[in-house]
Amino acid sequence: MVDPYDCVITVTLITSEEMLQYLNYPIYNVTNLKTTPLTSKLDFAQLGVLDRRGCSSQPYILKLFFFILVGEIPNKSRILFSSSNGETQMFEYTRCENETKFYGKCHCVNGTQTRRDLWKLAPETGFVYSTQETTFENYVFKLFSKNMIMRTEFSMRVICPNNCNEERGGGKCSVQLGKCICSHGSYGGDDCHKLCYYNNTWTLTNYDDKCYFGEEYCDTYCECENGTYLLDHHCLNEVCYSNNITDYPELCKRGESHCKFNCQCEDGYIIKNNKCITQTCGNGKLDHPEEQCDSGNSCNSTNCKCYEGFVPDPDNKGSCKGSNYTLIITLVITCTVLLLTVLIISTVTTIIVSRKDHYLFKNVIEAIEYPQPEYYFDVSKCHYIAYTSNKYPSNKSIITFGMKNKQLKINETVFEIFEMTNHTKRFMLIIFHTPNIQKYTVHFCPQTLIISKGKTKQILLIFTPHCTTRFEGTEFYVSVYYGDKSTLIELQQLVFDKKKIDVDDTIIYEKIHKRVSAFYFVLISKVEIEGSFQIDRDELFVSPRRFETKGNHKHAIVGTYRGKPVTVKTINLSNLSTQDLNTLKASIEKFYTSIKNMRSPYLLQPFGCFYEDQNLSFFSEICCLGSADLYFLNSEYKGRFSYSFKLKVMKDVQCGLSYLHGFKLFHLNLKLSNVMMKSFSASPTVVSVQLCDHWGSADLRTKVEDNGLFMKNPRCDPPEAYKHIFGSFTDVYSFGILCWEFFYEQRTFGKYKTLFDIKSAVITGLTPEIDSTMPSDLKWLILKCWEYKYLQRITLRETHEILHDIIRKEETLKSAKENNKNIENEIFFEQLKNEKMILYSNALDQKTLIPFNI
Repeated sequence: MVDPYDCVITVTLITSEEMLQYLNYPIYNVTNLKTTPLTSKLDFAQLGVLDRRGCSSQPYILKLFFFILVGEIPNKSRILFSSSNGETQMFEYTRCENETKFYGKCHCVNGTQTRRDLWKLAPETGFVYSTQETTFENYVFKLFSKNMIMRTEFSMRVICPNNCNEERGGGKCSVQLGKCICSHGSYGGDDCHKLCYYNNTWTLTNYDDKCYFGEEYCDTYCECENGTYLLDHHCLNEVCYSNNITDYPELCKRGESHCKFNCQCEDGYIIKNNKCITQTCGNGKLDHPEEQCDSGNSCNSTNCKCYEGFVPDPDNKGSCKGSNYTLIITLVITCTVLLLTVLIISTVTTIIVSRKDHYLFKNVIEAIEYPQPEYYFDVSKCHYIAYTSNKYPSNKSIITFGMKNKQLKINETVFEIFEMTNHTKRFMLIIFHTPNIQKYTVHFCPQTLIISKGKTKQILLIFTPHCTTRFEGTEFYVSVYYGDKSTLIELQQLVFDKKKIDVDDTIIYEKIHKRVSAFYFVLISKVEIEGSFQIDRDELFVSPRRFETKGNHKHAIVGTYRGKPVTVKTINLSNLSTQDLNTLKASIEKFYTSIKNMRSPYLLQPFGCFYEDQNLSFFSEICCLGSADLYFLNSEYKGRFSYSFKLKVMKDVQCGLSYLHGFKLFHLNLKLSNVMMKSFSASPTVVSVQLCDHWGSADLRTKVEDNGLFMKNPRCDPPEAYKHIFGSFTDVYSFGILCWEFFYEQRTFGKYKTLFDIKSAVITGLTPEIDSTMPSDLKWLILKCWEYKYLQRITLRETHEILHDIIRKEETLKSAKENNKNIENEIFFEQLKNEKMILYSNALDQKTLIPFNI
């Protein structure tokens, strides 16, 4: 027990000026904010100030970051405040009458609660503060957070200079996008000024020393950027101007085939090794007259030309064969197809132009890729209208997009037309409340309109799905108001671009509501989105536990996707430029399209992928036993595996490769860590291994290598891989390496200290040593897979026949002792499999849903 003791508590009454010295708050000068944005990394765990919101009636105490601004911003501009964290935050600013700012008499000017979906999906979207004044010394700005330990990057910058030249018809300032949205293509720049060159026409009288706007290095004022040279209205960098591009692979030489004036290729061509090649090179199809081959055998993937000594193979389009055959490539572009295409386009254009309701498209002010503004909607103050009611304004309540009993295709835009009728004797205001989310794009055209009594108007709903997600049953809310036209216009302007309304607007809103009749109804989707490899991140549950993987760019986690346990691998793409990132995404989407219909027990197919925060994540079914290197290269299990079981594993690997090659795809990443163990049963009817992480094509592997996302496998790659020569012969060589490692249960080139030494040895033609313990028939198979000249290696079909003969021979010689060994291994590893499954199950029990739902 603690003895009581006396204490003295001193309470001192001090003025606000004296209190001010104990506070530590930043002061930002916004004079140069237009050219130099301000950014501050905030850690709310380090902040010790708590207060209640001045612009809210709720008496909650929250942590806050407060600051003041000094200086001036350019006239007719706005300040954009943004936060990189997607958690719920509140931003407000107050005006204080005395000089102490914080403890004097202050009153709320404005405040808002951040929208989690917009801040998460579009980090540049924040709270926009706009005022007629040019100084802000009487304002106090505060950022509140419910999360006491939130970390965020808080920034501010000036947007919409010159008020986007709105008075001249240039454009309008977009609150959500944080920039000017120009009203017409003839306006541009950050302030939507009149362009000097538009639609191949000069808008200037003197343009002798001007460049073509839209060309590289030419700004919106038709002036060349610093460090570039003007030549015939083109802006050229120093290298292109001198036409000495030897050390610059991203440029082509002016004057050569398909190379334009600015050292860039013509439309339909891309640059590789300073040459312009067809853009379709690498798609596996002969769809251009200049392509000799594409992704086939003996085909150079860099330019779609046959290797030296080879000619196009007429019997196997896309491949090349020996030059002793006649070169036959016939590409026929029929006039019938062209005429049919022109006819379809003309017919559709005529229908659109001739329709009396073509005005629908005139109501689309902004481009459909931009999110539509939000309208404030209080459902508790509105009455629900059933479809059977006489007041129901729409001619339908179900959305099918004309795809009944069909599924919507990814990135394919569909539409639905509604007829809205005013059945009353008063004016009717209709507002469609559009969800702005990343998984699909929804646009109502127009989003809001006023219909007079007895009139019918048409509404166009445009919808584009971007990933596979659950869409059937999704509801779209539509609010309906009846009243005088002036009152409805006032209501329309009041709720425009607002998720919530402040106290002053609430009073006005209540007064307007008393003068109108408010209703709402819902439009329900009755169509699903097709399955694809592009999935909805919200449907993936992941465990917080992470599992280490090899490589600097990868980490793996486990989770569940639609009830199935999966493992998720993530690759960091933050180091890539925008162009490299888009090119890599296109190659990956092309690869997933090519394997969409592949089904094989010997291949571990990915379920899908998604892009999030500059990371590429792809996931597949969990193989709880792990990869083959955990067993065949583990000294703990050395000697446990019989020769017959090793042959069975080799056969399963060969079956997986044969299935891939049957779809004209290659693995190109074959190693023990990419061979997943499924079972240790020696039964020929049970699949023992599955192949994973295959690249599919030489083009995709080349791209990930060039971007530093994939390092070569010196132990398994053939010599020609270092010259970017890939084909079926690449997998044959790697298959021979795996057979050697399966047999000896050790890594190849174990005596070499570094991967560089292994690479040097492989390039010179050195191969792993084979002693007398290996059976002669298996040794002969492996040596034929290792032929230095890749065209002299045996084919994958031949490896199947040889391996089949070896296994049949071994079956006749297999002893009872070896059979018992296989049975013991099967029992032992089945127990190990159960133990690992428990490990994954425990990780999945901790699953948390990382993304959010609107």
